[in-house]
Amino acid sequence: MRANLDVQQQPAVLAQVADCLAAVGQIHFNRCFIALASGPLAADQCTIFSYRPDRTRCYLSYDSRPLGRLRFLAEDYVLRGYAQDPVRPRLLRKSQDDGILIAPLSDLSQHMSADYRQEFYDAPGIVDKIAVMAKAGPLCLCLNFYRWQESGPYPTDTIARFKDLLTIIGRLALLHYASSQDETLENPLLTLSEREREVCHLILKGLATDAIAYEMDVSPHTIATYRKRAYEKLSINSKAALFALCSK
Repeated sequence: MRANLDVQQQPAVLAQVADCLAAVGQIHFNRCFIALASGPLAADQCTIFSYRPDRTRCYLSYDSRPLGRLRFLAEDYVLRGYAQDPVRPRLLRKSQDDGILIAPLSDLSQHMSADYRQEFYDAPGIVDKIAVMAKAGPLCLCLNFYRWQESGPYPTDTIARFKDLLTIIGRLALLHYASSQDETLENPLLTLSEREREVCHLILKGLATDAIAYEMDVSPHTIATYRKRAYEKLSINSKAALFALCSK
């Protein structure tokens, strides 16, 4: 089981926050964000989704070590689950002011259907989540930090102890994605290595494995390995999910 969050490592946490701040508007922001999520917050998995009344978009999806049904969590969510997510109506509510709202899973669970809770939490083995809802004008984001069964839930005082850090992370995400003029930064593939990202881009262009191998001058087996690693990190398991995850 993963150790509880260590608030004694404040210099390291501040350094990671500084890295995130310096990365605002840059393509390596996602990697800095993941370092914060998996470091001081001790999250096993993290996602960032944006919401509009008619659709949702994935800006970041990262699974540090996919297990079982966890491999397909982002895929299931982006293809159909988002419509039932209790976060969505809260973020899109016109009366909600701009700002940051932090909610534990226990709060969100009160607004979930039993089927939704079973499919997206109980069945894949997610025992806890902290959601950071961040809104600035038309930009509505939800940052999700998950914990798996093998790691155990967050300590009960996590939100109280890390409220300032969670608020800062939410503000940084708003700054970063608001700075994207051509949607370049709104790309979940930025969490991948350069080669994994290249394979996914070629898949999105419609190329088959052999054609991608020829394009990149490697074997089809190597392409299959890159694809497998990319899909695992993104928590998907199909080409259809890749297209859905990267849709604009």
